[in-house]
Amino acid sequence: MPERDIFTYNIVISGLMHGRDVQGACEVFEGMVCRDVVTWNAMIGGYFMNGMPDKGLKLFEEMPVKDVISRNLAIEGLIKCGKLDLAEEYFKRMSHRDVASWTVMISGLSKAGRTADAGKYFEQMPVKDVRAWNAMLEGYIGLECVDLAQNLFHEMPEKDLDSWKLLINGLIMCRRFTDALGYFMEMPSNVVKH
Repeated sequence: MPERDIFTYNIVISGLMHGRDVQGACEVFEGMVCRDVVTWNAMIGGYFMNGMPDKGLKLFEEMPVKDVISRNLAIEGLIKCGKLDLAEEYFKRMSHRDVASWTVMISGLSKAGRTADAGKYFEQMPVKDVRAWNAMLEGYIGLECVDLAQNLFHEMPEKDLDSWKLLINGLIMCRRFTDALGYFMEMPSNVVKH
C-alpha cells in the first residue's frame, strides 16, 4: 500500500476546510508528523475562510517559518473578517512585501470605503501591476467617484478587461450612459483578462 505523502495531506486539509469540516482538518493536521508551509497555509486560510480569524491568527503566530504568501494570507483573512486595522498592523510589520501584499491591502481598504488610505498605500507601492490599479479603480467606483476613477483609468499604463468593465459599469451605475458608451466604443477588441 502506498504511503501518504505531504502533498496528499495538504489536499485533504484544503478540501476539508473548503467543505467546512474544520474539526476534520484539525485532526489531519494534528496527526501529521511533518508539515510544510503549504500545510500551515491551508490551515490558516481555512480558519479565516470559515470565519475563525482568532484561530487563524493563533496558528499563524505558531507557524515556524512564515513566507510572504503566509503573511499575505493572514492579511487577506483579517480583511475579509473585517479586521482592517489589525491587517494594517501586520502589513506594516512585513519585512518584504510583494505586489500581492500591496494589492490585498489596497483592495481591502478600497472595498471598506477607505479610499484615501488605499490611495496612500497605492502611492507608496514601488511596482504596480494592473491588479493594483484595478483595486484603486474599484474603490473609487464603489464610492461613486467616477471622475476620480476616469482620471486614474487614463493614468493606467496597462488596462485589462477588468479595467474597462469596472469603469464602464461604474459610469452606468452613476447614470452616465453616454460616457459609458464612449468607453465601450473605445475599448480594444483584443483586450486581455489577467
